[in-house]
Amino acid sequence: MLEELRKQSIKKVLPLVIILCIAGGVIMGIFANEFLGAIGKVKNFESLDLDEIKDGVLVEVHLTENFGSCIEETETRNGRTKRTYSYHIIWTGDEDAEDYRYITAKLPASYDNRMERMMNEFDKWYTAAEEAAYNGETDIPEWDPEPFVFNAVIKKMTKEEERYFRNGMLEAGWTPSDYEDMTMPYVLKKVSLGGERAKTFLFFGAGLALFLWGVI
Repeated sequence: MLEELRKQSIKKVLPLVIILCIAGGVIMGIFANEFLGAIGKVKNFESLDLDEIKDGVLVEVHLTENFGSCIEETETRNGRTKRTYSYHIIWTGDEDAEDYRYITAKLPASYDNRMERMMNEFDKWYTAAEEAAYNGETDIPEWDPEPFVFNAVIKKMTKEEERYFRNGMLEAGWTPSDYEDMTMPYVLKKVSLGGERAKTFLFFGAGLALFLWGVI
């Protein structure tokens, strides 16, 4: 009799156990890369090889050039639309990198003016350097501005983000082949390092708690 009651009790709680384990496993899976990045050392973005650019890696960025924005996020309140974030096109590696790709950096709209000044100053320097080289001049000034330093988490683009990124590059004159060869579907999202780690630990911990609750 007691054995039969025990079996019936197990049958009743088994679906809940399975649900808790699955839910916990899914949450841990979603935040696994972020968790591994959060417990590791913050990496210098410019020193990363292409195969080290992965979802969830925390980096310190030293930005000295960008190539304009390709995506804007907006919000509408009381009938008024306001830009909240801009995705700026940047490249990977440092000034000596021979193998690089174009990705994006997602920054609050409050940085738009700073990024536009950076882009214009780089364009001005690049044009002058090209003209000097064409004229055979040897005294070409180096591009050595004060970098814009911030922490970011590398995130793989959503399908919508990648679609806008691709469309923007094609509208700028790139061919589909250029896009496939010279871009990576990643975005640097500016974060508060402490806040990003706290969020990651919170969600990963919640997933682990659910999983252990189901197992125990």
